[in-house]
Amino acid sequence: MANRRWALIAGLWVLFACTAVAQPVILEFAYPVGVAGPLASVIDNLCREFNKQHPDIQVIPVFAGGYADVMSRVKLGIAAGQPPDIFISTTPTTLELIELGAIIPLDEYIAAEGGEAWLRDFVPAFLENARVEGHIWYIPWQHSTLIFYWNRMHSEKRVLIQSDLLKRGMRLLSTLRS
Repeated sequence: MANRRWALIAGLWVLFACTAVAQPVILEFAYPVGVAGPLASVIDNLCREFNKQHPDIQVIPVFAGGYADVMSRVKLGIAAGQPPDIFISTTPTTLELIELGAIIPLDEYIAAEGGEAWLRDFVPAFLENARVEGHIWYIPWQHSTLIFYWNRMHSEKRVLIQSDLLKRGMRLLSTLRS
């Protein structure tokens, strides 16, 4: 009789354990933007849509100020043993993050998604920024394009021919490189 009772209890426990609702994986996503504004709404909507499509994964956006603020949050999280799961950073921080052991190469995950075929959706120059020592360390998200604006009306000479502008640009580039 006692064996039956224990068997019943064990059976109910196994049944309960097997039918218990699994909790979703929760991922913190640190993003460099202020709390208000159109970009915050876009990120909120993207996360909400992802969460609807993947009920077993919940992405929680954390708006952490500018890029420097996000990196401070990441470094503090690393020191505390609780870095954010996902974060947006700048390309120049990649080497520092690699040295800190804060990020891992994504090659294995990229291969699982289709490898080079999957990578064709990315701008090659941006993807090359993500490569260090033959490994891809991050996925290009958004990049700002540096643009030189020149207002001819406000130049000293008022008329600056294109070749002169090119010569000045080359001198500036030479100076910056040295």
